[in-house]
Parts: sequence; structure tokens; C-alpha cells
Amino acid sequence: MKLYVTLKGVQSLPKDQITTQFTKRTIRLTVNDLDGKNHELYISKLFEDIQPSESFFKIKTDTVLVMMRKDNSKTWSHVTQREHKEKEAKKPKVDENADPNDSLMTMMKQMYEDGDDEMKKTIAKAWSENRNKQSKDTE
Repeated sequence: MKLYVTLKGVQSLPKDQITTQFTKRTIRLTVNDLDGKNHELYISKLFEDIQPSESFFKIKTDTVLVMMRKDNSKTWSHVTQREHKEKEAKKPKVDENADPNDSLMTMMKQMYEDGDDEMKKTIAKAWSENRNKQSKDTE
């Protein structure tokens, strides 16, 4: 698992000012005195276990590359357990007895709520065009 942490000018720091600490489910990246500021990235509950002794970091131009060796070869769907739980909570619940049209509307509402501005415009346009078409058909 790789994390790319962008920090402008980080490559100019002495390596001892950049530290990482790894445990099975946590990571802490600390960058000291970068342009007079200290930076820290702390993730307390990684999605899966890592091997702390096999994890490390590399300094690239304007980036710290944090490499964590996973305990297993599974692909992670998320970086943290919290991300996973939030995504699962947002998934629409499938009700086998519900009307398919209601399920479709629920899914569209969720897409609208979760979508970016472009997605919202597209959905709003489709809904309004559909309403206009329906009102013309009833005339």
C-alpha cells in the first residue's frame, strides 16, 4: 500500500527531520521544520494489518512516498476502517419486496446527494426533461 504525501520542498530537508512510525494498524509520518512548520499525518485504524518492520518511506520531489507492506495480498478497498464503514452505510439497502421504481428513485436521490456539481446538473436536467416530456404527453 502506497501513500503519496505532497509537501512542497520536502526533498530539501535533511532525512533525520522526516520520521515514520508503524504498528500493525497505525502509521505516523512526521515532517519537522519544513518552511518553519511541522507536519504530521496520523492514521489510527488502517483498513487491514501491515508489517511494520517491512514498511518505510522515500523522499521524492515535493512528495513523501510512504510504503506499507500489507500482511496479506488482498486489495484494499479503502485506506482506513472508518472510510469503509462510511461507504457501507451509504450503500442503498436492497428491499426485495419494494417497488422497483421506488428503488430506482432512491438510488437516483443518493447519486444526486453524493455526486459532484456536474453530476447534480446532469441529474437535474434529466429530471426536468422527463417532467416536460410527461406534461406534453398528457396534453
